[in-house]
Amino acid sequence: MISWLLFLSVSLTAHATERATVILLRGTASTGAGQALNLKDLVEPGTTITTGPKSFVKLLFPDQTQMNIGPASTLRLEATRPGEVSLVSLVAGQIRAKVAKDPFSSRGPSKEKLVVKTRSAAMGIRGTDFNVSYNPANRLTALITFEGHVAMANLGPNEHALRVLENDRRLQHVGPGQFSGTLADAATPSVPVRISPVQLEALRENDSFRGLGERGAAAPVAFASPIPPGVDPRAFTGGEKSGELPAPLVNLGSAPPPPAEGFFDEKSKTYAPRAGGYVDLGSGRYVPPPAGSAFDPNTSTFVPPKAMGEVDPGTGMYVPPKGVQLDPVKGFVPEPAAPIPSANGTRAPSSIAPASVNAAAALNQAASREQAG
Repeated sequence: MISWLLFLSVSLTAHATERATVILLRGTASTGAGQALNLKDLVEPGTTITTGPKSFVKLLFPDQTQMNIGPASTLRLEATRPGEVSLVSLVAGQIRAKVAKDPFSSRGPSKEKLVVKTRSAAMGIRGTDFNVSYNPANRLTALITFEGHVAMANLGPNEHALRVLENDRRLQHVGPGQFSGTLADAATPSVPVRISPVQLEALRENDSFRGLGERGAAAPVAFASPIPPGVDPRAFTGGEKSGELPAPLVNLGSAPPPPAEGFFDEKSKTYAPRAGGYVDLGSGRYVPPPAGSAFDPNTSTFVPPKAMGEVDPGTGMYVPPKGVQLDPVKGFVPEPAAPIPSANGTRAPSSIAPASVNAAAALNQAASREQAG
């Protein structure tokens, strides 16, 4: 049903043909015509907005819908006629939107008030809180829903977003706390799964994209341990140690069986990643907990080992393991080592540590093994 669709093009309400107002601005932002945006500026339909690095823009629409445009992002407010669903095209980067509910809408209960589209996905929204990111390098669209439900569908090069959203067989309905993303050679986006509760709550609070694109040290996070009292943590998590990925668990003891959210159907190309993973907002990639990760019955999610990276609790941003970075196209790759002084006083790049190469290979192997089932 169209009402639950969330195009990677965002469509606003029936008021979308009206102008939006810039109510918050951090850093720099400009229109497609090269004009700088300022506080209290009115943004007309048909306008393209581009933000600079570490920048952020919040728009307010007449129906009280709020849309936050993240750093290094490009968004186009598509011009629509009165009575039509509003449409927003996310060209690159990410947005966070809180769409106001309209109980008196003439569109009826099964019609969306906002459609968001990217080059690879379309989503329909009826009043909800969500985050969408799109990376042009890998054409991945990632959706996280905080409140309400969003319908998401893959979008081909010559397809119309609204028509795609009318086809229930192509939709995934993404609920609160869940992630879904586009996949190559798949008829639908990934089956929605819960993300790490730690990342979910941190991202929920960080609606202004603090820390996006900046690698910081993640502080320890208070989290309910899934390990029963008196049980050796190493035995419970498959014998994991720092820098190693855990082996598959044979028995979780008294813990309930893992949810049936992780699977890959070769015939239908339907994929559900293991629940509890991290979403890298910059690349649009989902980092699933590997086989053998401990299962937390309190949240119905798996707990990724530290070897998979962690989350900055102040921003919600995914932080890869030391010595590794997440490339949008290549996946995990060794992080270039810092330059070192040479004999003549100039600085030459140092070689990449073998440990970083091994860590990147192990992470990619774990991720590919997860998708292969």
